[in-house]
Amino acid sequence: MSQELRNRRNELNLTLRQLAEKTGVSHTHISEIENGKCAPSFETTMKLAKSLDMNPNSIVVDTYQSQLRQMLLEFIKVCHENNIRIPYEQWVKTNLPLQPLSLDENIVHDASLEIATKLYQQADKSTAELKLALIIQLLETKTDASVIQLLINLIQPLYQAELLLGKITVNAETKKFIEELNRLQQNSLNN
Repeated sequence: MSQELRNRRNELNLTLRQLAEKTGVSHTHISEIENGKCAPSFETTMKLAKSLDMNPNSIVVDTYQSQLRQMLLEFIKVCHENNIRIPYEQWVKTNLPLQPLSLDENIVHDASLEIATKLYQQADKSTAELKLALIIQLLETKTDASVIQLLINLIQPLYQAELLLGKITVNAETKKFIEELNRLQQNSLNN
């Protein structure tokens, strides 16, 4: 939403101060909204939408998402700072609609919320725990982008093979593949 507001203001050749005069919203607050530093109130959103001749329907939804995103980031921060752990089952029961906005300035927060959302929505707790373990392993392992890209490229074919050939066959073939990689690594170290 912040980018849309900035783009629309620029299309209309309005400065922050000019838009502030039209809306009655301070230019510093508009700047903070455009830079994704704060979520506007619904009242401010409607003033901006009207002054910028924007569709109020989509901008109100964007405002809701922005406010929700900001609230969730604060919630996660407080939980982290106070070492508060919410049991998986309790979180799932809340049915919180985690739909973060994607702002370039907050890409890590957005990705974190997206990951958290998908993990919380995972019906099978053990699958969610394994997915989380994979993410942690990726974060803790010192690998470059090419290795991570190879892993990403392997996930879908492994899943498809498992559907077609069955878990036992795919596990056996994967085990052979890993053993061959270990053998190649050992040979390389010995030479």
